[in-house]
Amino acid sequence: MATPSCLFKLESRPGQLLIDHLENTAQLCSEIRNKKINFKDTNTDILGDVAWLIGFTHDLGKATIFFQEYLKEKDEDKKRSLRNKKKTHHGLLSSLFTYRIVKDFVHSKNLSAHQIYGYLPIISYLIVKRHHGNPLNLKDEIIDIEPANNPEVFKIIKEQLESIDADEFNRILKKCPNTVLSLEEFKSHVDILITDNICKAEKKQWRKYCKNSSLNIYFLFQFFYSALLAADKNDAAGLNIPNSHILLSSDMVDKYTEKKFTNKENDNLINPIRKEIYETVCNSASSINCKDRILSINVPTGTGKTTTGFSFALKLREKILAEKKFAPKIIYCLPFLSIIEQNFDVFENIFIVNGKKPDNRTMLKHHHLAEISYRLHGNEEEFPTNISRLLIETWESEIVVTTFMQLFHTLISNKNRMLKKFNAITNAIVILDEIQTVPYKYWHLIRKLFTGFAEIFNTRFVFMTATQPVIFRNSEIRELVPRDKKKEYLSFFDRIKFHNRSDEKLDVPAFIQIVKKDIEKYPEDDFLIVLNTINSSIEVFNALKKFMEQKENEGVKLYYLSTNIIPKHRLDRIEGKEGIKQKKCRKIIVSTQLVEAGVDIDVDRVYRDFAPFDSLNQVAGRCNRNFSKQHKKGDVTVFSLTNRKKYYQYVYGGNDLSIIKTKEILKDVAKMTEKQFLELGNDYFKRLADDMANNISINLLKQLEKLNFANLDEFKLIEADYPACDLFIEIDVEASAVWQRYISIFNEADLLKRKDLMDRIKADLYKYIISVPATGSYCGGAGKKSEIVYINKDQIKSVYDKDTGFIRKDPIQHVF
Repeated sequence: MATPSCLFKLESRPGQLLIDHLENTAQLCSEIRNKKINFKDTNTDILGDVAWLIGFTHDLGKATIFFQEYLKEKDEDKKRSLRNKKKTHHGLLSSLFTYRIVKDFVHSKNLSAHQIYGYLPIISYLIVKRHHGNPLNLKDEIIDIEPANNPEVFKIIKEQLESIDADEFNRILKKCPNTVLSLEEFKSHVDILITDNICKAEKKQWRKYCKNSSLNIYFLFQFFYSALLAADKNDAAGLNIPNSHILLSSDMVDKYTEKKFTNKENDNLINPIRKEIYETVCNSASSINCKDRILSINVPTGTGKTTTGFSFALKLREKILAEKKFAPKIIYCLPFLSIIEQNFDVFENIFIVNGKKPDNRTMLKHHHLAEISYRLHGNEEEFPTNISRLLIETWESEIVVTTFMQLFHTLISNKNRMLKKFNAITNAIVILDEIQTVPYKYWHLIRKLFTGFAEIFNTRFVFMTATQPVIFRNSEIRELVPRDKKKEYLSFFDRIKFHNRSDEKLDVPAFIQIVKKDIEKYPEDDFLIVLNTINSSIEVFNALKKFMEQKENEGVKLYYLSTNIIPKHRLDRIEGKEGIKQKKCRKIIVSTQLVEAGVDIDVDRVYRDFAPFDSLNQVAGRCNRNFSKQHKKGDVTVFSLTNRKKYYQYVYGGNDLSIIKTKEILKDVAKMTEKQFLELGNDYFKRLADDMANNISINLLKQLEKLNFANLDEFKLIEADYPACDLFIEIDVEASAVWQRYISIFNEADLLKRKDLMDRIKADLYKYIISVPATGSYCGGAGKKSEIVYINKDQIKSVYDKDTGFIRKDPIQHVF
């Protein structure tokens, strides 16, 4: 309820009273009381009270005459000038009020020496100071406010305090039930607050903490920070998100799979095993207890992990709702954008088979190219772009389909935009599909972070893969498919023969001759050829194209896939009417690592340039995937191609531990069965875990524990191979229309409007964009008329090939 305007005049933003915004934000922050959390020796009500105080005090600095004048200014140039003045800024002053009020509250409860509560004042200070930016290192924030380092700070703070209307401000403070503070009293002690309390006492206490730090304080900071960010932005947007959950039927996947398994077109030898794995995993949901927080679904490729994991999560959600009286979100995470779209479509079809297409309260997808559109009520009501963006970025949905990037950079980050959704992960069921794609240098970090997070925030993490990395100890993870069952399934799977020819010295022309001979030798077979670099893949494709034209092979379709072609063409070649999954003809596919995980294709023969074992295993999963050709096995052959050096060295490096361990386990192995091949995976991951260095993980953990947020840039889930620039390829009329819209938006003067409009076209725009090495003459044009290099229709012939994409001319472009 809004406060009578006769008592209050100060505004938070045009049209909203400051007191209303503070009370609304405080109330939203205090809803963390509803979370089921397990911080050691803490009380949820006390944490809820502190969250309320953070929310109520976070914008008190807006009461200054300087900020109020800025709000009222109509002239945009003058407004911009006022915004840049330090006296207009409200973060630091607000954080000092927060620190004092939270400190008084903790002291009143006799909790100042508590191992958790004792750090709440300084944590709250940093949260509020940086709620409009990114958190920095806590130690540096203390040093920054010291008079010797920042002599101007006292002068600015005192000017700000003197400018505040004391009567109205004290009326605001009286609305805070846990303080008797007045503006006058605060003004008289602000010097001591800064010099003695923060710069001396807190600095000393923090040094002591850093000698025996833990992740608990990091988790607590992010818990409060996320609560404030979401509450502040939700109130500013006028959102009133219902706390009630949407009922999701736990048997909806059962009905979907029953229909799928009874379809004769899908009948093959592997379906009985898929069904058994599905039932084994889903039945295990009823026996999950409060200690089972790290879970694993580790079964061979092609056995239906996607639907199995989703159904398990729905059944576990129903069990938790019945027993604990809350319904966890289901967060389904994947490493690649291509399989996000694929899996989201599967989940959407599950709802449709059950009678209703889900709106975004029920399910949404979130990645950097996802459409910024949030719809309700059967998808009929759509929110404006800025509201849609907020709802999507805070994961306001029962089911979220997203990327590893979004998940990991929320758990390990100082980015304000990412951290809004930290609390959405608490009390959730998080599925990580294809976990083996996470770099092994982060395994130790993942183990510590996920076990700690799961215990404190009652979150279940479900790891799904055909090749389970050794991240957790056996005592820390529960296998949902018992080991004796896995051995039974391994004995059943005899879909492929594995051939190791990596000891042979082969250049690309010699390799091409081998492939040509086999294409002729096995005229009925589909081929998948996976190379390590774009250059080698183009060379192989062009040679095979010429070969096929000479042979006049009718009924054979040759495909090329890599990030060298625009996303629109990639999708068409996989899913389109003439695509790999639809075309009923013989297929020969030349690709890079793009097809390794999640792209649901099935071929008879796979040829793979040397790579780490987990990559070999993933691409082997595209061979005789559905066991549909029962009369013969598929063939997977590994080579090791060379030019000036081994091609795998361009991608993985010459001394990468995963390459070294792969060479070790394949040494003296010429052939093996699928069972032997899969068993070898356990040996590979064990060797990797035994010999890898944990120094990067250990350092990152120390940065997290000490709240050194500015040092978290070392965590990079995806490493850039080389400096790159984006090219827009004007390949068709739709591309031309999108580009014209982009240029119009790029020239929009209103930055907020530009952002909203850009979000609207982003998904369409990036269908025509490829990222290429920033060494060519084309990349010199970036930043002039737009942020993206524009390749128009007249330039295309010299820049973009319709089959293989970007034409690489410079030496570095030729290598990659």
